[in-house]
Amino acid sequence: MQDTREGKLMDYEKLMKKARKKNAQFDQVDAGHGHASPQESGLLIWLDTAEAAIQCGIKIGDWATVAEGLAMLQDAIANLNKTEVSQ
Repeated sequence: MQDTREGKLMDYEKLMKKARKKNAQFDQVDAGHGHASPQESGLLIWLDTAEAAIQCGIKIGDWATVAEGLAMLQDAIANLNKTEVSQ
């Protein structure tokens, strides 16, 4: 990782992009096995899954796993915002 603020922002953006790609891959695997993705399972399961990923990542010191959970949390919040706007 780079030491500059700009470098850290680039690292964060790359990490989040990879996390979103991995989450999308997990969604495809779920669908291929006949399971609903977290976002298709309802808000509470979506948030629980995001929280579990963040906790796991922190416990094992894996920033990629933390980022996957954060990406799910951000997507859930964006979905809530869209829902509120459309009501």
